Amino acid sequence: MDGVSKVTVINRDGNKVKAKYDLNVIKKFSYTLNLEESETGISWSFDEGDIFSVNSGSWSLKDLGDGTTEVTYKVEVEIKVKMMGTGMITKKLVNTSLPSMMKSVEKRAQKL
Repeated sequence: MDGVSKVTVINRDGNKVKAKYDLNVIKKFSYTLNLEESETGISWSFDEGDIFSVNSGSWSLKDLGDGTTEVTYKVEVEIKVKMMGTGMITKKLVNTSLPSMMKSVEKRAQKL
């Protein structure tokens, strides 16, 4: 996905995963999330990182019964330090990276 240079799984215990994300969106930064998988999606909460003080959300999947799936994406993000460029990073994440990520996920899902 655009901006993501690396994802490292730190720990997996059943349906729970701790993963570190390295991004390059205007500036390089990283963060670690605690993710929990279920039959109907995945949710996450923030563990630690360079820029965020909050990063939580979910992907919820709903079988529509006609061979299609409804996907709902929720996210809450807060930047911990106001510094030069954080507004640009947030804007790029929301306006460019998020739509690109959604298209990437859709493309991959269609191949499954």
